[in-house]
Parts: sequence; C-alpha cells; structure tokens
Amino acid sequence: MESRIYPAWDVILSSKSQLTEGERTLLTYLDDHLPRSWQIFSQPHLNGLRPDVVVFNPNVGVMIFEVKDWDLQSYRRRMNEEHSNKEVLHVYGKRGEPQEIKSPLAQVDYYVKKLIEQLLPQVGEKVDSDSKAFGVVKRGVYFHNANSEEVRRLFPDTDERHTPMLGNDCLRADAIEMVVPDARRLASKYWQDAWNEEVLHWLRPPYHTIEQARTLPLTARQRDHAAPRKGHSRLRGPAGSGKSLVIAYRAGQLAAQGRSVLILTFNITLWHYLRDLIQRTPFNFDWSKITFNHFHGFCGDVLNQAGMKWPQLCDDSDSSREKFFREDVVAAVASAASQCAHVKWDAVMIDEGQDYCWEWYDLLSNKFITDHNELLLVCDNNQNVYGRETSWIEGAMRNVQFQGRWRELDGSHRMSTPVANEVSRFAREFGLSDAVVIESSHQPEQGDFLGRLFDPQVIWIDRTGQEQERQMPEFLWSVYAALKRRMYSPSDVTFLLPAHDLGSSVVQVFELHNVGVNHVFDTEGKGSGKRHKKSFWNGDGRVKMSTIQSFKGWEAQCVVLVIEDRIAKEAEIRDMAVYTAMSRARETLIVVNTSQRYVDFGASLPQHWSQ
Repeated sequence: MESRIYPAWDVILSSKSQLTEGERTLLTYLDDHLPRSWQIFSQPHLNGLRPDVVVFNPNVGVMIFEVKDWDLQSYRRRMNEEHSNKEVLHVYGKRGEPQEIKSPLAQVDYYVKKLIEQLLPQVGEKVDSDSKAFGVVKRGVYFHNANSEEVRRLFPDTDERHTPMLGNDCLRADAIEMVVPDARRLASKYWQDAWNEEVLHWLRPPYHTIEQARTLPLTARQRDHAAPRKGHSRLRGPAGSGKSLVIAYRAGQLAAQGRSVLILTFNITLWHYLRDLIQRTPFNFDWSKITFNHFHGFCGDVLNQAGMKWPQLCDDSDSSREKFFREDVVAAVASAASQCAHVKWDAVMIDEGQDYCWEWYDLLSNKFITDHNELLLVCDNNQNVYGRETSWIEGAMRNVQFQGRWRELDGSHRMSTPVANEVSRFAREFGLSDAVVIESSHQPEQGDFLGRLFDPQVIWIDRTGQEQERQMPEFLWSVYAALKRRMYSPSDVTFLLPAHDLGSSVVQVFELHNVGVNHVFDTEGKGSGKRHKKSFWNGDGRVKMSTIQSFKGWEAQCVVLVIEDRIAKEAEIRDMAVYTAMSRARETLIVVNTSQRYVDFGASLPQHWSQ
C-alpha cells in the first residue's frame, strides 16, 4: 500500500531532527486510524515554519496539530496585571518561581493564521466573505503526558468542537472524529479543488525542474550580478532595471547548489511576485530550500518557533513605533534566535533595502546566516517612500560587512518608451537621483497583449477641488470602463490609491458594478485589510487595487494612479512615492492628480487617449 505519510516512516525515524514521543504517538495513531483519503505530514516545511503534524484531505481541508509532552502538574493559568489582567500560561520550575510561556493554543493559532492569510490567501478571502468557511483549516493540541480531564482543567474555556484539546486517552480506535472532527467527511462545500496544488506546494515542496521554467531573460549585466558569491554585496538601480530578476535568478542558482535561501522584503505583498519570478528560472532545485517573508513576518515566525510572544507596544505614535521596531522587536528576536540555533540560512536576499535599517541588517547578519555568509541587498533610494536613514548602507555604521563598491544596474527594461520618458522627466524635474535616468525600455511586439495592439500611452488628468475629490470613486469607474473598451482585461489593470478610505470606497463602487477586485483595503471595518494585503498575488484574474506602498516592486500593464497630497507629509517623500507609482506601469500610465504641486508637470501631457 502506498504510503500517505510524508516524509516516509523510514526517513522520519532516521532524521537528525528526532520526533518527541508525543509526536511519534500521534503520527502513528493517525496513520492507523485516519481514513485513507487523508494525507499526513510530519513537521512540514511551511515556508520556514515547522508545525508538528498536519493532515490534509483534498476534498475537505487542513488540520494543524501542536504536540506537547508536558507534565501539566507544572503549568497554571494566571492573571497578568501588566497586560490588562489577561489570563496567561505559566510554568513552575523546581524553585517554584512561575515563568510566563506562550500557550500551545496560541502557537497553533499562529500557524493557521499564517496559512490562510499569507500562504493560501485564496482561503483567507473565502473566510472574509463567509465566516463559516473558517472551518476548512482546523487546529488541535495534543498533550501526550496528560489525560483529557487534566487538559480541560488547564484549558476550560476552549470550544472543543472546533479546537480539540486532546489528552492521551483520546487516541482510541473508536475516537478518530474526536481527534480529527472532519475525519469521515467526504467533502466540504467550502473547500475548492483549485486550492489543492498550492496547499501541497507548501506542505510537500516540489522539485523545480528546468523543464518547468518559463522565459526569464536577463541581460549580461543582470546575469553577472545574479551569480552567487560569498560575502555581503549591494546592488542599486532605477525602477525597471531588473533588481528583482537578479534576486530571483540568484536564489534559483543557490537552491540548485543545495544552499538554503531566505528572501526578505519590507512590503508584505511583494514576495508572491518574487516567488513567481523564481518559478521561471532555468534551474533544478527543491522549493524547500527557499523561504519567503517580509521582515516583520520573519520576526513573528522566529518568535513563534521559540515559543515567545511579540513585545507589547504601549505608545502607538510614529516615533515610538519606529523605536519599538528597532529596539524591542530586534532584542526579542535576537533572544529567540539563541533558542532556535538551527534557524539559519546560507544566503539572505533583501529586496527593498532602502526600507530597512541598520539594526535589522545587523540582526540578520549576526543571528541568521551560516558560515557561508552570503547576503545581497538591493535598493533604489528614489523609492525611499518611508523616509528612512540609509547612510548605513554606505558603510557609515559599525559592523557593516559590504564588500567593495556598489554594484550597479542602469536602464529600464520593463517600461514602454512613453512611460519611461515621463518617469525619467519626473525624476529630473523633482530632483531625484541621477541613477534614475532610463536608457532603454520595454517594447513588446505588435499584438503582444491578447489580441490588443501595443498602444502605450501616458495620460494626465487634473481633478482639483473638493467636489471632484468626492466624486473620485465614480470617476475611476469611468476610467476603468474606458480601458475595457480598449480591450484591457481586468488582470492588466492596477489602481494605485493614496489612502485606505478612498480605496475602500472605490472597491465598493466596482463591486456594485459586479467587477471583482483583488485589493489591500478593509472594506468592512473589521480589520480584514491585512489579510487582503497578504492576498495580493500573481495569477489572479481580477482588477487590482492597492496603496503605492503595498505595490512597490510589482508591475502592471496599465497603472491608474491617484495623486493626493496626503500620500506623504513631506514633499520630498511624496515625490518619491509618485515616482515609485509611475514606474510600476509597463505599457500605459493614467494619472489622476489632485495636487497643485504636480499640475505644471502634467500640463504638457494629453488628457485623453490619443488615436
């Protein structure tokens, strides 16, 4: 009989990472009693995370288990007066002194949240639209050295219909539905077959072959920068010069050499795009060698693996938050790293390096890179939309290991000539770096876009005045209707909007017209915006809507950009944000401007589509 457990038992038992007695017992029980329609995964590589046990049925859904071999006599729930009198879990040592620890329920919650919000964003969107769909990804906790009564005493308020809290007496042949509530279910109306390939990609990373690669052409200079090399190096270049291509190609080569690679961004939506680029590289490699994350998500993953909680932020002011992320979070993750010595990579690739700070680089350099010690940081200071201090990248801080001078990319190989010319003109007129000068551009063949003739345009529309701003959502709908008449498919078009309130209003107008939107905005005021932001991924056939910040690093055939002064308080940062947004367009750029600062720049541009 074909094994349905991954990896196979002989691999599990011979692995250097030995299972605990509880993990081995639960796996054996599930393999013996769970219906054969279920697959079982032991410590799968969930994009760098390692949940203890996961079971999956391609017609029903997923369940994630946390396993603890604890003696519950040493654990208590206590009130924490420092944090709003919330009840927290403590373990008592030999001296009787309590130490606060992370609840195993919180740990498995973290895996579920990561899965549906970041790795399987399609599921997250389904849950947003119908809360009953949340049950397609279940959770459970198994305590190997305790019985059910002891578990219930420690966790008396858990709804075991949705979250089984299991003692060792639950692992009976006649109790499989107590352990996996959906065990005998044949299908779920909420689970979609289209999700199965993506689920298995994360639970059982496939082997990427040269035959699976699609065209990813690199120039000679890009190919040179993409060659793996030990040490720390810096690469800069203007928008469209191929920085992301270099990261993707280099990561594919490293993985093909058997090296582990961590790819980090600042923008939490961008790694989906980088993953798609790596899919197109001509190398044979195991996908489990590559981990994707944004910096704050990476910190959360390390803390979770160490069983530590995210630090408390008392003051939510901008200045306090900046200090918090540089000091409290870095210190906590550095401490967690000492408990997770195995959490290291041979190479770290940092995209959007201008958004990083020295403390983050120092943390990564000292705690998370093996002796191979390869790090590549790519950046474009003209896209410094958060106004970061970047002198450390020039070597102005201690413990910076960059070798030699900057490595450089020049010229845009992404944008059409009209867009490239206007992006370059904008950079010159608003005093951005000379590095932005665009020497070459993207010129598709006639008929390149699904039967639509290649007809690149830059259109500039000024709409100043409060009344016109109030009418913006309906006006943007009329812009989209005009693009549809010109044969742009929904997936070709991205709207970049200055703020979440306008974004939410525009999404609602489009949905009233029965047009689906993949967006980063919270349209219901329920905090779902973060899930939507993570669900911004390639291959989705809908119109995309985003803030400028969340679309950094991405590209679209047609970009519709709305400029408002509230994009940024400082004019210089606002200029960088507008430049960043304009440079996202491959073929056509439509700017709807409400700011007096940019009226003169747009005066020479057409307000309507030229025939």
